[in-house]
Amino acid sequence: MATSLEKWALWYVESGLTPIPVPYGTKSPTIRSWPQLRIQSPEITEYFNGKQNIGLLLGRKGLADVDLDSPETLRIADHFLPKTDFVFGRESRPRSHWFYFLDKPIPTKKYRDPLIKGKGVLLELRCTTGNGEIGMQTIVPPSVHPSGERIRFCGDGDPAKVKAGELIVCANYTATAALLVRYWPDQKCGRNETFLALSGTLARAGFAVADAIYLVRGIYRGLFGAEADMEQAVREVEATFKKAKAGMATTGFKHLTEFIDERVVRRALL
Repeated sequence: MATSLEKWALWYVESGLTPIPVPYGTKSPTIRSWPQLRIQSPEITEYFNGKQNIGLLLGRKGLADVDLDSPETLRIADHFLPKTDFVFGRESRPRSHWFYFLDKPIPTKKYRDPLIKGKGVLLELRCTTGNGEIGMQTIVPPSVHPSGERIRFCGDGDPAKVKAGELIVCANYTATAALLVRYWPDQKCGRNETFLALSGTLARAGFAVADAIYLVRGIYRGLFGAEADMEQAVREVEATFKKAKAGMATTGFKHLTEFIDERVVRRALL
C-alpha cells in the first residue's frame, strides 16, 4: 500500500509537475544533480519513503513561484497578482507561495528593501537560475518547514497559465506598493500629503492615470485592509492628474521624499 507521501508525489507527477526529494524539515535537496531528476510514477517508491519533504522543480514547463517574503506583500498580493488555484503556505505565513505556468521560463528576481541589508527581501519571483538554467525548487505540501510548521494548501487546483511578461509586471507592482506601504507615514504625520505627492510624481513621470490608480489602490489595500476606501484613492489620483494636465501646481518627487526616504522612493519607482 502506498504511503501518504508517495500519494502526494504521484499526484504531483500526474499533474505534470516534477517532485524532488528533500530531507525532512529542511528546504534544500541533498541528492547530487537534483536539477536533472525527472522522477516518473514507477520510481516514486524509490525516492519518496519514510519521513521526507517534497520540493517541486521550477523553470520546467515554465513553472514559477511568487514567494511573498514580507507582511506587506502578503496583505496586497490579492490586489496585484493573477488569480491562481495553486497557493500554499504555513500557519505563520499562509498564502505565501503562488504558483504559475508561464509561457516561457524567466530568471529568478529578488525585490529588496534598500534600507535593510542582508535579509530585506520583500518578494521573490522564482523560476530559473540567474543565468536561465533549471536549478531552483520550492518545498510544497505536505512538507514541514524548518520552523516546524506544516506546509498546507490554501487553494485547490492547478497553477494558472499566464504570460511571463504579465507576471513580471504584477510582481513589480506588488513589490513597489509593499515597499511604499512599509515606510508610509501615519495619519498625523503627512499621510494624505504623501498620497498627493506620489500622484504628482507619477503624473510627471508620464504614468497612465489607470496605472497610477492601480498602484495607489494597492497601497490603500496595504495600509487599510478590507476597510480601504478605493473610491477615495481614485479621486485623489484623478484630481492630481487633472491638475498636472492643466498645468496647475502639484507636489511631486521632492515633496514625496520629505515623507519617505529617497532611497526607498527611487527603489520603488525606478
